[in-house]
This record gives sequence, C-alpha cells and structure tokens, in this order.
Amino acid sequence: MLIWRVSDWRVESDGYICANDLALLQDLPALQRVNAQRARQEAADLAQRARRVRRQALARGFIAGRAAAVHDLAMPAAAAAFALRGLNDRLVKIVVEAVRDVVGDMPAGAIFPNQLRRSLQAAPGQRPLSVRVSACDYEEARQAVSAMEDELGLTLITVLGDADLPPRSCVVETDIGVIDGSLRQQLAALERGIRDAIAAVLDEYTRLDDRLLRQFEVIEQGLRDTLDVLSRDAAPAGWIACNATNGGAAI
Repeated sequence: MLIWRVSDWRVESDGYICANDLALLQDLPALQRVNAQRARQEAADLAQRARRVRRQALARGFIAGRAAAVHDLAMPAAAAAFALRGLNDRLVKIVVEAVRDVVGDMPAGAIFPNQLRRSLQAAPGQRPLSVRVSACDYEEARQAVSAMEDELGLTLITVLGDADLPPRSCVVETDIGVIDGSLRQQLAALERGIRDAIAAVLDEYTRLDDRLLRQFEVIEQGLRDTLDVLSRDAAPAGWIACNATNGGAAI
C-alpha cells in the first residue's frame, strides 16, 4: 500500500498510525482532485492569456504593417508633388529675376513707350491728360514722348516728373481716373501669369498620367507649353493695374 505524505506523521510504538494521520490520508483523494482542478484552471488561464497576447500582437502588427504600406504608397507621390512644387517656385523666381535683370539694364527710354502704349490701351475710351514718371526717368520719358509725337504728327500727353515715384514708373492721368502702368505692377502681373500657366500645364499632365513618378518626364515639354500659353493667352490689358478715382477697377 502506498502512503502519500501530506503532513508530519509518525508510527506509534505499537506499529499503528495515529487517528489524526489516518484522517489526513482519508482526505488524500479529495486533495488530489482539488490539485488537479487547480492545475487545469491554471493551464486554461495560461492558454487564455497566451491567446490574448497573440491577438494583441497580431493587432499591433497589422497596424504597423498598414502604416508601413501607406508610407510606401504615399511617399513617392508626396516626394514628387513636393519636388514639382519646389521646381515651380524656383522656375518662376528664375524667370522673374531674369526679366528684372534684363529690364534693369535697359534705359527708361527703351521701356517707356511700351509702358505708355499699354496704359493707353487699357482705357481706350478715356482722354489722357498727363503722365507722371520718376524724376530720374523724366528726360528719357520726355524724349520718348516727343519721338512718338513726331512720328504721329500730333500732341499726345504732358510728361511730369514726380520725385515720389520709384524708377520705371508710368502713371497716366485721364479725364476719368488714373492708370498705373509702372514696371513693378507689370512684373507682379507677369509673375502671377507665369505661375498660373505652369500650374495649368502641370495639372493637365497630372490628370493624363496618374503615376506621379513619371511626371518628371514631361516637365521639359510642359515648360515649352507654358511659353505657348503665355504668348497665346496673355493680353496687354491684363498687365496693367488701373486704379480709377471715379468708378475705376483693376484691369
């Protein structure tokens, strides 16, 4: 017979087990059942905990994988869009700076006739009274007007020097309002026109080709199209800012 020791026990001198130890031995099957039930419960808890940890790990892995996939999918498009936007701004800056450098090297007499002609074209129904220019450009502007009057055989306009105006200014006063045909206004309008034209061309090519990584292949042709758009759609009147003193509007 196998005796399972659950507590201290002793054999009496007569060879018999004491009553207390015998009672403990009689409770041994119940104790074994309790221990087995406890072991099964601990195993079930451990398995449940393992399943919960596995589900959490799977969820974290899915979220991380989806974020990585979105990153890999969006990064090329974002990089291409950022590069195109930076190229757009850089191109506009180069073109405008080049125009300013060229115009800055030209004398006022070579620029003023076009400024005056565009200013008069902006308001065909108005009678010009005078034109105000910068004091440093007065002589060249007066000579340019005189040459135009000799060519046309009539008196066009009175040239006035204004010390408050910056160089390359051309402010025409008419019987209705004032037309500001200064070079600064025209360069600002030119910059807006270039930006709009480049944006229109790039947007057109973006719609034709959904894969943004290939947009760089059409930039060269796109720039050529930009020049065509500017030469076709730009109107002289659109480069003049007309601030009329009586019911005038921006032209």
